Amino acid sequence: MFIRHYKSMAFLMLAIFCFISGTALGQGNIRVGSMRVLPEISYKLEKNDNIFLEDKNKQDDYIHTLSPSLTLDWRKDTNNSVRLGYQADIVRYDSYSPIDYETHQADLEFEYASPTGFYVKGSDKFVDTSDPYGSLNEYKRGVPQTKRWHNTAVGIFGYNFPNKLSAELHYRNYIQDYDRFIDHWQNYTVHEPGLKIFYRILPKTSALFEYRWETRSYDEQQRASDNSYGADRRSSQDFDYHRFFIGLNFDPSAKVNGEMKIGWGRRDFENDLSFRTDASGNPLSYDDSSTWIAETFLYYQMLARTKWSFSLMRGDMDSADMETTAYTRTRVGLGVEQGITRRLKFFGNLYYEHDDYEQDRKDKEYGAGLRLQLAVKQWCFVNASYLYVEEDSNIDDNSFSNNRLGVSAELRF
Repeated sequence: MFIRHYKSMAFLMLAIFCFISGTALGQGNIRVGSMRVLPEISYKLEKNDNIFLEDKNKQDDYIHTLSPSLTLDWRKDTNNSVRLGYQADIVRYDSYSPIDYETHQADLEFEYASPTGFYVKGSDKFVDTSDPYGSLNEYKRGVPQTKRWHNTAVGIFGYNFPNKLSAELHYRNYIQDYDRFIDHWQNYTVHEPGLKIFYRILPKTSALFEYRWETRSYDEQQRASDNSYGADRRSSQDFDYHRFFIGLNFDPSAKVNGEMKIGWGRRDFENDLSFRTDASGNPLSYDDSSTWIAETFLYYQMLARTKWSFSLMRGDMDSADMETTAYTRTRVGLGVEQGITRRLKFFGNLYYEHDDYEQDRKDKEYGAGLRLQLAVKQWCFVNASYLYVEEDSNIDDNSFSNNRLGVSAELRF
């Protein structure tokens, strides 16, 4: 209630606090022994001209987000650390208060490296939300109050051999769980073991080979009574996905850093026919597929104040559309971070995304974002941002455009 009635005051209070406070509150000054305590808080006011992402009858609103967070960081050196964090996003709408929501996120990261060359890394992220941004395959995108939680756990066991070779065994577990029965058909669990081998060809560059085997099980599609579409173990979306990559890995300290991977993916469905049907009532088929895939994230520190980023992602996705079973997504992005003065920075990004469905549907999405950040103090930042997204689909109901203009203030202690 406070945010809805006093949203302007919240932004002004944070901004004024930035200007009048001294340097004693500098970021990272709170310590308990060897552990850093990092509290943060931010407030964002956003004007969104299409909150439900509709092609017609667009509804606009002002959205207010208050985001407190706390991180506990213990670090012995660059290779031995533990980090525990929590963040909440408390979101309120001016005119559409029934769709207010909160997001709660807790995460853990740790790494350990022994003098003998063995190392282990791990992370876990839990998110509980009812936001309108949809899942990874855009299920319920633009639909408010879709309550769900998801958890991602990753473990990596590696060894640096005395020569130029190193290897990693890794495992990822992902669980997605929706609250309402009507959404239960999208509950699933992922198990993904894998192997990664690096061979150093230059002081800060390694060639790599990677293999991952993803097994996805739709937990509530095994019995017809567990979901609203009558899916069972003979018609579920369960599949195995094999990914093979070759590429390059660049050291984080290099001028060009990140990872560039390209390869081949093979997806095999467990069943032949889906619980989905066409216009005549005939079951849609699950078609096993093979295609080239990519996972590339590169960063280039061109100048002291200029940093570029490039991303390329391609792979098969499961569909949450009742009229199609799967699709291939290709996404390319370009970003820049430019220091204008010692305190003022500009951030820009562009992306293009193409979704090619097995049935007769094609979606194209374009996006552009701009942000100016002013460092009022070392620990206080004021931002102004703009985001434009356009979705172009041969299915009219799936097309939309969206403009989002925002200002925010954040304190990092």
